[in-house]
Amino acid sequence: MSDQLREIDLWCILSGREKAPRSDSEEPRDIQTYDKWLRKCSHTMTKIRNVIQPHISAQYTSDTYNEYPKLLGDKLAEGYRRALGFELYYFRRSLFDCMLEAHGTVAKYFYEIDRIIECL
Repeated sequence: MSDQLREIDLWCILSGREKAPRSDSEEPRDIQTYDKWLRKCSHTMTKIRNVIQPHISAQYTSDTYNEYPKLLGDKLAEGYRRALGFELYYFRRSLFDCMLEAHGTVAKYFYEIDRIIECL
């Protein structure tokens, strides 16, 4: 995902390197800069929503995310880290709980250990 956004010069929006311009200015140049910022944010959000699952995307429809995609990027990254942590804990626990007696033969036991390690 980051490579796709870098390719079309939108990663700076999601990473927070490019800051939002002032939105309260009345100067035409500032208004034009802010409109350009909003278009880039909208394009970034479209790319993100097309990549994630529809039921997850539906949870992040707030206008705040449309104006500040970095908030969504941070929220998705945190959820991913948490889910990955739960998954790693589950497979690590499965590996420690894997017993030869439960599988009958040594071949089945080794196959189960290899499967769990592959998942890790």
